[in-house]
Amino acid sequence: MKLLQALCSGLALTAFIGMAFAHSIYQYRDENGVRHFSDTPPATGQPVEASEAFTPEPEKRVFIKETGSGDDPALAIVNELYGPVEVQLWFEDLTNLISTPSLPKRFVVAAGGELPAVRLQIENVGWPCHYRYRYRYILGPPGVRHAPKSPYRLPFQKGRGFKVAQAFNGSFSHNEDHSRFAVDISMPEGTPIVCARDGIVVVIEQNYVWAGLNKDYYGNKINHIRVMHDDGTMAFYGHLLRGSARVRCGDHVTAGQVIAESGNTGYSKGPHLHFVIQKNEGMRWVSIPFLFAGPDGAGLTPEKGRVLQAF
Repeated sequence: MKLLQALCSGLALTAFIGMAFAHSIYQYRDENGVRHFSDTPPATGQPVEASEAFTPEPEKRVFIKETGSGDDPALAIVNELYGPVEVQLWFEDLTNLISTPSLPKRFVVAAGGELPAVRLQIENVGWPCHYRYRYRYILGPPGVRHAPKSPYRLPFQKGRGFKVAQAFNGSFSHNEDHSRFAVDISMPEGTPIVCARDGIVVVIEQNYVWAGLNKDYYGNKINHIRVMHDDGTMAFYGHLLRGSARVRCGDHVTAGQVIAESGNTGYSKGPHLHFVIQKNEGMRWVSIPFLFAGPDGAGLTPEKGRVLQAF
């Protein structure tokens, strides 16, 4: 019996990977020193700097693949991302069919993997049958334990020092589960950002130019790199300069390696680096307390106003 085509609507909780502008962005300062950006050459007597265009990486995604035959249908989950994902799958409609296993159910799919998830069996032969499903996913395996072998390296080069503008539980923006244990480090745009712990680059977003204090508009327009560690936790490096990534998704990176440059993009009131360690807990990202390595290698908690010095 031929089944009706299933309808799928994925609720993606991860950022799209590697999307990028295919044209140049022009920037200049007016007579008052205010910086402006344009995607066309501006008519101005002031010096104009054109950012080089860069090639976007192919978009990777997570999706449901229909397998089997019309009389023996099945669903598989495909994960094209560079890290494991947790996927919740459920039926909105299931008529004259038995699902094995029964849904809703959550599945963990390895990086670059395909997981057979559901088999469907016709309950009453000769009767109409159809199904419709939905799913959502989040990057990162569930149930991980934060277990770094040592305190995190400061995310900037040796010999540099920068002040903590906002620390854990900061009142400006570190008051939600995903950012409660984040730290904002003030630094000029273009400061090299280095990896704080070995891992695999799983997300790069470097589309955006603008910053502002309208959270509804700028909240998700933040250039960032996400690195997954061997314990399943992830480091998030945010507010990066457009087009400054020096790594690609899937790269293995080591502590101290330059991965991008600092910027001022997204929900931000000034140039800085937003750094946070997160894990997947209950299909949502939650932040985790962490320690930076001090001058003697011992761990220190980043506190507001403290100058962090990389040795």
